[in-house]
Amino acid sequence: MNAIEKLTGTMKRNRLQIKTFKTSLDMHTFLCKGDNACHWRESNKELKRGTYAFAGGQWQNVKNIDPSALAHF
Repeated sequence: MNAIEKLTGTMKRNRLQIKTFKTSLDMHTFLCKGDNACHWRESNKELKRGTYAFAGGQWQNVKNIDPSALAHF
């Protein structure tokens, strides 16, 4: 899979963003623009495109977490 990840947030409120691309050429073109290579890296996680929060010992999509609970992660 052609995916990249970016980890943001503090130690307590980590967020993981995943971007996927159809081809590796598209992914490397994105990484070569600006300073994207400084913030993004290739991902080996089997996650779909989206934003994730570390909850319950694993990465969970923020769309699947209750908003009131998400404020505490």
